[in-house]
Amino acid sequence: MLDFVVLIGIAFVGPVVSPFMPLLSTEAMAIVYGGRGVSPWVVGCACAVGQCGAYTVLYKVGWAAVQRWPRMHRQIDWLRVRYTRARETFQLATVTAGFFGVPPVLPMAILAKSFGMSLGRLLAICAPLRVARFALLAWLGDSIWPMLTAWWTRLFA
Repeated sequence: MLDFVVLIGIAFVGPVVSPFMPLLSTEAMAIVYGGRGVSPWVVGCACAVGQCGAYTVLYKVGWAAVQRWPRMHRQIDWLRVRYTRARETFQLATVTAGFFGVPPVLPMAILAKSFGMSLGRLLAICAPLRVARFALLAWLGDSIWPMLTAWWTRLFA
């Protein structure tokens, strides 16, 4: 149970902290916890819950920020007018971001409301894809973690 709560916390701050401290990234923690024998589905669910919580906060803060910065608001309006399929393209990009992380979901969550995506739709797209992503990383961690720790021990023993 404690692993679940710790992973939720790490996943909540991970999208913001990981560019500055890569070892605290949610992906790295999913591999570590998978290597420690925690079920990949538990890891996937915990990481998805934490990140979706962070995306909810960023969605709300992002909308407020876009409203406060007129230049950004004008640029987003220009994109919507110029590219009539901007909303559909944004949703497709959210699907690829949800599983592959490209483009990063953090800015996608901040801009989602500006492109007409509801919070419910953002979470409905991201949550299952994030569960699958982190479960896969935990499963890989379970497979490669013993090899990594043996290599590390041999290197520094």
